[in-house]
Formats: sequence, C-alpha cells, structure tokens
Amino acid sequence: MKKILLFAGIFTVISALTIRAQVTVGTNELPVPGAILQLKTINDAASNGNVNATQGLGLPRVALVVKDQLQPMYSASEAPNLSNVVKMNHRGLVVYNVTENADEELYPGLYQWDGKQWTGLEQKTTAAVITFPTNCNAIAVYGDYFNNSPLNSSNYITIPVNVTRAGYYTISIVPNPDNGYYFTTSGSFMTTGPVIVTIPGAGQPKNFTPTGNPGDALTVVCNEDTAACSPYVFVEDGTHKPYFAMACGSVTVNGVYEKGILPPTPNTETITLHLNVYDGAQGAPWSAKTDVIDGLWFEGSGTLGAAGTQDIVLYAQGASTNASAKIFTITTNSQSTSATCSATVTPIIAAKRVIAYGDTGYGFMSPAGTNAIGCYAMVTDSMNYGTNPNSFVKFEGFAALEGQDHPVGTDYVNLPNDLASVTAKGTGYDIIIISFPAHISNQSQIDSLTSFVNRGGVLIVLDQNQDVLDLNLINSIFGEAPFSTYADGAVWISSDLTIGTASLIRMNSNVDDMISNGPFGNVGGTQWGDDSAGSTTGLLATPRGAIVYAGATGASNNIPNVNSAQVTILRHPTKNFFWCGDGGLIASNGASTITVTTAFPFKIASRTVNSIVYPNFPFQELYGSSNTTYRKLPVCNSTLFANVMAWALKMAEENGINSGQ
Repeated sequence: MKKILLFAGIFTVISALTIRAQVTVGTNELPVPGAILQLKTINDAASNGNVNATQGLGLPRVALVVKDQLQPMYSASEAPNLSNVVKMNHRGLVVYNVTENADEELYPGLYQWDGKQWTGLEQKTTAAVITFPTNCNAIAVYGDYFNNSPLNSSNYITIPVNVTRAGYYTISIVPNPDNGYYFTTSGSFMTTGPVIVTIPGAGQPKNFTPTGNPGDALTVVCNEDTAACSPYVFVEDGTHKPYFAMACGSVTVNGVYEKGILPPTPNTETITLHLNVYDGAQGAPWSAKTDVIDGLWFEGSGTLGAAGTQDIVLYAQGASTNASAKIFTITTNSQSTSATCSATVTPIIAAKRVIAYGDTGYGFMSPAGTNAIGCYAMVTDSMNYGTNPNSFVKFEGFAALEGQDHPVGTDYVNLPNDLASVTAKGTGYDIIIISFPAHISNQSQIDSLTSFVNRGGVLIVLDQNQDVLDLNLINSIFGEAPFSTYADGAVWISSDLTIGTASLIRMNSNVDDMISNGPFGNVGGTQWGDDSAGSTTGLLATPRGAIVYAGATGASNNIPNVNSAQVTILRHPTKNFFWCGDGGLIASNGASTITVTTAFPFKIASRTVNSIVYPNFPFQELYGSSNTTYRKLPVCNSTLFANVMAWALKMAEENGINSGQ
C-alpha cells in the first residue's frame, strides 16, 4: 500500500511540472515570465520588488580534475574519450569547484562547462611561490631611521628573490617586536625567474636603537612563507638630528685607482671633505655615500661633533671596471639640506711596455743630458704621465721603455727582420713607435705590424721614407690594395710651403677627439712644422674612413694641397694606428727654446698650471723664418704628440693587445 502511495505522489509532481512549464520554489507564486525556475522565500508583495529570499542556491560542490574533461561526472577512463556531441550537450553545467590545481588553472569557485572546458565565473590567480636569498647580505635596507620621524621615499628594502611559480604576492616586513613602522608591497609575478623586489617603508619608529644593539630585527613574509634571513634596521636617536652641510670646495680625492684592483688594506683610496655642523647636531649620526659607477663607489659614516667644521672620510668600495674618469655625486643624510657635491676619480692606466725605433739623438728616445728636455723627457715626466694627484694623464709608468737606435745617416735603416717577439701578445709590447730613420724593408714586417694592430696593439709611425713598403704598411692596416711604386700613393710636400728650410702645415679644425683636443691642449686649427723643407710625405688619397688631422695646406701662405697631396697626419677610426708623414714631428735639439727655427719644431718648457709646476710641459713657440711671403707661427708639435701618447696609453689600456691580462 505504501509503494502505491509513493508512486502516486511522484506521478502527481511530474504531472504538475508537465502542466506548468515554469516553477517557483519557496513560495506559491508564479515565477517571472522569463524564468523557467525561480527561487524565493518572500512573496512579491512583501518584498516590494527588492529582497525576496533569505536563503541561497546550494550548488553541488565538485572536485574538478582536468580543465577540458567532464570529471568527475564521468570516470577517469571515460572522460577523455567523450564525443563532442556529449560534451556540447553538457553546455551550461554549473558547479562549485573545491580543489586548487594551478597546472590545470582550476581554483576554488564557480565554474561552468562551455562545451569544451571548464570556465571560471570569477577571475582568480594562484599565489606565487618564491625562494628567498640564502645570503642574508643580499637583503639591502636603504635610508636613515629616527624615532618619532615618519619614514619617507628614501626608506625602503630590496630583496632578490627567485620566482618558481608565477602569481600574486604580498610581501610584508615588520620589526619584531613592533616598533611603529613596516614595509609592504603586493602585485603579481607574471613569469618565473630571478627578480629584485623593492618594498617601500611606512609608519614612524617609536623607539631608537640602544647603543651596542644591532637594531630592530625584521621578519620578512611573502604570502605565507617566512624568510630565514632577518635584516636589521638601526633607528637613530631623533633628539639629535643630523643638521649639517657639505663644503663642496673642500672635496679631495686621494689614492691611486687601477682598473680591476680592489682598495688596499688599510684603505687609502678615499674622498675627504669638510662638513659645516650646525648648532644642536652634536651626537647625531652622519652618513655619506656616492653613486656606483663602473663597479666603484664611496661611503662613510660617523658621529657629528660640536658646531663648526668637521672633516669626514668616504672610503672606496669595489673596483673600477675601466680607466675612464668618473664624476661621482655625494649625498648625505643631512636633514637641513639636500644639496650634493661631486668628486672626479680617474683610475690610472696600468704600466705599459713601449719600444721605439728611430734616432736616439733627437727623436723619441733622446737621452738625458743635452737632450733632457726632448720627447723622452716629456713622456717620462710623472707630472705629465704619472700617479701624482696633479698628473695630466694618470699612468702607473712604463714597465719597459726601450729604444732601438737607428742613427741618422745618408740612408734609412731597416727595422729588424723578425718582429714576432716584439708584436707577440703577452710577452711583446703594448705600443710600438717607428720614426725617422727606421725603415720597413720587407713584407714580413708589414704582416707582423698589421697583425699587431689588428690584435689591439698601438702603432705610431712618424715616417717620411720614400719607399713603397712604408706606404703599403698603411694600405695593409686600412685594408687597401698595395701600391706598385711610391709615386702611386705619395709625394714630397713641395717648397711652396717652405719657410727657409722648414714647412708649416695647417691642422684641421673640424676634428674633436683625444688627439686633436686632448689633455695637453687643443691643436685644431693651429699648425705643425716639419724639420726640413720638402721632406714631408703627403698621401695622394685618404684611406677609407681615416680621421685626418692635417692635410697639405700651407699655414703661412694658405696654399692648399700642394703637389695634389691630401693627408700628412691621420689615424685609423677603429684600430690603434697613428701616422704622420714626417719623423721631424718630434725633432728637438734639447735647447730650452727653439733656437734653430727651421729644423727642430718640438719644444717643451716649464709651465705653471693652477699653481702646480710642470717641468717638461709641451709648449707652442714661433717657428720658421719671416720674409715678404711667409711669417713665423707657433707650432703644436709637442702638444700634438703629448696628446698622441695620452691616446696611445688609453687605447692600450681599454682595448689593447694585452688588455685584461
């Protein structure tokens, strides 16, 4: 009998649902016209069109497994093999997922089946997973902290982390115990890999750190993971605030800085300067630092003394990666001014090996004694090239400075046949200088010198030799086709430029580099002099890409391009090669003035610059002889060659054959 009644009841419900296509559950009212099924527990009259239920729809809680499969509606073996028809018939199926599977992009929440896959009805991402650094020193704390002073934009912490799973993150850093301030940031890591996170500070420290205490220990948490490292923040006593200003005019750079070399112990590489300490600042901490340039920076700290002048020291940190001059900006923790100062640091060029071929009587290797003020005296004077704080070029000195004497005679003297040891990397030389009367005598020498230059060696040639091999050395370095005869590529500069027995040739004014406008002066638009009329070689054509410092225009009479010559001084644009068409560029008879004004145009003399005496400084003096057609003019030979040597040392250091060794 009970079974009969049960079937009768089910039949009645089914019949009612069949008769009425729309159903309301919870009340006896009809659903709204557009709804097949409406759920409500409050009649329309009572709800007045607003809240019509005190309960919700309890959807089935399901553990979804795969984003594009109808599991667990079908078994794990059935779901992957369902036909598209079956999948499409389930469109609109809605469940509440209770599992999290980042690989399948499934998270707790509402999902609907769209015929192909489960789609979340709300945008969700998973929490990121990171690993904190094992080196606690990698967590950097920035800014100055004072009790009762709010944190600002200078107070922050950087942490290098490795993201192993992309997603959202919240990083919080708080003192333990609490001290009124904190650091926090949040966001999303879009990909995995290493990243440095910056966490800004907020709040206001309540208590300063007692003497002898390392500071507030900080607890670092990302999402729910706590870092093993605990950085410290030292909170200064805010009752003594750092009120002071730097005296920028007192900034002094001390020490010798060399590429790749860390500061010595004890550290003598410093920046010193004066502070003007204001009333009430005694006992407050001071700190100063520079920016980091090419791996080098300076920093220092201490306690302010009584009001007045106080000397401070900033110590070098790290090592410079190159020998370029660096202008550092000095900042401090002063609360009375945000002004900065600057300090220029020029790392020295490491010692170099140089060999010079030519006449030692009056050329590059002119010895001490009667020729003590010649080219040799200029390049070996530590006030010009040395480690003195006032040296024009910061240079450690010559590891070797050797001369192969080729005395002036009736003919040119050949270079050694075998230049392999001279041009070898590591055991050879950094800079090779060839000047009158040294001479290229065979193709093997051209090949060795070209290879030397191509591997970064610095080659300086001062050459008026009338031989096709000397010209073909230039062609080889520039990649030009060789000449068959000397006349194919060069001519002697004619007597049209001659003043007595010398020529004055105009320097180009449109070149601005370390040679034309270098540490020893600007020679652009001036003139250089040869040491014998008609003995300067002029190239008939400019090698491709060459930087031309002087053509063949007479400086005294402005006669251009004599004998169709185009170039008398040049360098390669990318290789370390300099050429001048006359060895007389550096000719000096050792006198304190140019006593022979038509034969020895190279002059150095004592000069005072900013109260510093430079005993062997390049000097421009009148040269030539005067008549109705010509006039004497100051020549730049010594200034030009001083700049050439500065360039050669710099190139040998930065991209030379032995750089980095």
